[in-house]
Amino acid sequence: MRTDLLALDAEALVRLANKGLVRRATKLLDKGKGPVCTEARDGTLQATFPDGVALTWPPATPLAAVTCSCGASAACFHAVAVALSYGDPQGTSEEPAAHRSVGTVSDDVLHEQLGPAAVARAKRWVREGLVVRLEHGPPEVAHLPSGTVRFVAADALHLAHCDVVGEERGASIAVAVWAFRAAEPGADEVMLGERASVELQDVHPVQELVATCLRAGVSQLPATLRAELAAVQERARDRGWVWVAGALADLDAQWTAYEARSAAHRGTRAASVLGELLGRTGAVVRGGTGQLLGVGEAPNTRLDYVTLMGLGARVSAHPEGHQVSVYLLDRSAGVVLVLQRVVAAGEALLEARAGRRLALSWLATGQLATRGARRSAHRTVSLAEERKGSRHERAEGVPAWSTIEAPIRVASLAAWREELAARAPRCLRPRRLAENVRVVEIAEVMRVAWSPGAQELHAWCRMASGDALQLQLAHDPATPGACGALQHILEHGCTEAAGHLAADGERLVLVPTALRTASGTVLAPALASGAPVTAPVMERSAQPRALVAALRSARTRLADLAHLGLGNAAARRSVGEVAPQLTQCGLRKAAQRMREVAEGGGVSAWADAWLTTEVSLEQLG
Repeated sequence: MRTDLLALDAEALVRLANKGLVRRATKLLDKGKGPVCTEARDGTLQATFPDGVALTWPPATPLAAVTCSCGASAACFHAVAVALSYGDPQGTSEEPAAHRSVGTVSDDVLHEQLGPAAVARAKRWVREGLVVRLEHGPPEVAHLPSGTVRFVAADALHLAHCDVVGEERGASIAVAVWAFRAAEPGADEVMLGERASVELQDVHPVQELVATCLRAGVSQLPATLRAELAAVQERARDRGWVWVAGALADLDAQWTAYEARSAAHRGTRAASVLGELLGRTGAVVRGGTGQLLGVGEAPNTRLDYVTLMGLGARVSAHPEGHQVSVYLLDRSAGVVLVLQRVVAAGEALLEARAGRRLALSWLATGQLATRGARRSAHRTVSLAEERKGSRHERAEGVPAWSTIEAPIRVASLAAWREELAARAPRCLRPRRLAENVRVVEIAEVMRVAWSPGAQELHAWCRMASGDALQLQLAHDPATPGACGALQHILEHGCTEAAGHLAADGERLVLVPTALRTASGTVLAPALASGAPVTAPVMERSAQPRALVAALRSARTRLADLAHLGLGNAAARRSVGEVAPQLTQCGLRKAAQRMREVAEGGGVSAWADAWLTTEVSLEQLG
């Protein structure tokens, strides 16, 4: 029997074809109009349908390359029907063979099934060095920098689902096979090839640029520095330093926002970018690899057929109006993507669109089947409708949040702590825009209250695990109905929430982007027209723990110093004033570094103090 076809279930066929074809094939089989199949000795399958359509499916043939008399130019629902109906419906066949890892597949098989060109391309990728994250399954899944490969079976590479298209598909499958072959038993990550090296003189222009910004202060950068920033950013892109180029773009955006006196400028954000650039380049100087700079990451990848599930939206200030960030879960890859659109001042957020037929408010709460979208290394996604080969279809019904699995679904505080502990510091890990967007289950909403001083709505909840969960949403003039909408949802039944997750002591804290009601409806507060908040006023705002308060104060003062310049005496003294508070909390090393900055320490002293503060806050949740 054809073991490759036996491994094809409905979910795998949706990825290989699309949901519409699977639906049509299922209806055909339900009506009793399925195929009559005969199998030749060489494994070639001949299928005939009652209406006379004939299909031939040779071994090692992708679904889209099956020959069918219906005349379809790509995968057809007849081939899907054959795959769905293949096997022994009476259950009398022998037990299925034990799972065999794709790591056992030989290079000869790779050449035969993928072609020499794909294997040669994969070898070039490996020579440059890349890290692959693995799920051992079954099914076995490999997460490459360029995309995700999900295997149906070891002897069916032609049916592997890869979310990239074109020449990169075969190369991605070959690299995934090598990754499983090279991995230690049970290992969830493997390094292929040599770790990317960097000429140290290449990072000096980045460090000098950051040093100039810190000495002068972000608030008074000379106009001549703009051209230097553009040149350094261009050189970073040419060298494939994706993370460095992204950070430099963020720095330029913060500079532009400050010059325009826009609310998009944040002093702590600008300081964070400067600290990240010094952290990445400093780690490379001390022996780190080019992966810390983004070497080996594909700046943009064209996606094959994917289903994107809306996890809500967030609205932030932008020099031209407001930026709407819609969060979309690619469940097959296990990543959250971000679709960003700038809505001009005066334009209604509820009417903003991602395309001619796709309203942002629908995308944030619906489910989209799409082919031909593009995904960036930073996990933004583009759904340009005019692109050749693109197709976007609204999936029927409401998003099935119940199908979301870990790590996107967080079941407990302990699980989140474990994930945080396994991460590298933010300044060194890949720059993913929605890395902390998660889904949590709400067992009970115990209390909702309004903090007039902070202009925030708070909700105290209990998770199914028994852990405490607090939802927090700040009022924003751009989304005046958000807090009222959140209160209404919470008071009328909420079972799950999606948003930016953090930990604070013995509780999880979530800034919600979407909530799922008991009836299954998904709502995004930021894009809702809610009534005014009527929740009772909080007696007093909860104060952060002394340790967290001290670190946040240190971060704010270091950001102020970066804003005003390292030579500003008053800002330096302010940095030193927080050292006793840090010492009282037991953070002696952090206190010493703050004193070094206050006493006139230069760029390296500021960088050490900033990174110590940031990493400490990150470890706390």
